[in-house]
Amino acid sequence: ENDETLLPNDKIYLTDKKLERRNKVVNLVGDSVKEIILHKGESITKKFNLKEYYNFLPGKKYYIATYFYPNYTEDPQTFLRSENYSLFVVEPKKSELPPRRAEPYQSSETELTPEEVIHLFLSAEMKKNWENYFKYLELSEFIHAYPKFSKEFANADSDYQALILDEFKKFLISSVSGKLVNYKIVKRQDPHSSISKVYVHIERELNRYPTKYEYIYILKKGSGLQKGFWKISNVIVKVIR
Repeated sequence: ENDETLLPNDKIYLTDKKLERRNKVVNLVGDSVKEIILHKGESITKKFNLKEYYNFLPGKKYYIATYFYPNYTEDPQTFLRSENYSLFVVEPKKSELPPRRAEPYQSSETELTPEEVIHLFLSAEMKKNWENYFKYLELSEFIHAYPKFSKEFANADSDYQALILDEFKKFLISSVSGKLVNYKIVKRQDPHSSISKVYVHIERELNRYPTKYEYIYILKKGSGLQKGFWKISNVIVKVIR
């Protein structure tokens, strides 16, 4: 979170020859395999235990996106990025938690629910009220939902990131995905007290051709001066068949 990058442990650079030999991919005659060919309907899965590579601190949120390089040594510029990213929070062990006091929760009159934030956000788009539209976006995180901007933004310094965010705003305003015609908030899920998912059915029209989508907006609750204020940090879009 907060645009921090988690560096891997030093030990991953030390090669274990025994493990390397045991886990090497070979064909039926024992030859080392450099190429994997997938036919229609086939897939391949590779699992990683991230605890072996990184030290995760309790109380922090972590975002994981995947980049696949088919041939990194010869062509490091060609890659595929995952359409979305995973998010998880490392909780302290129960023995490390301080004793909790039973305090009644009182919501602020000005506090908006995630559904209300999405309603105001989409209403602002329909009315082309872009000042309010961007008010509900955590742009520095939301940009990672768009591979066209994500990698360049992640590798840029702070000055250049500001320019990329300006271009990203122009991209969002351009309505390249079509004009927002109608929307219906379907349901909400709360995987964490500070994380919420809102599912929305949206109809857009591009060149007079209507298309229906399911948008899954991921919102996170702000802290400090924005405590209690939900902002949109990511989105997953699916076409409704």
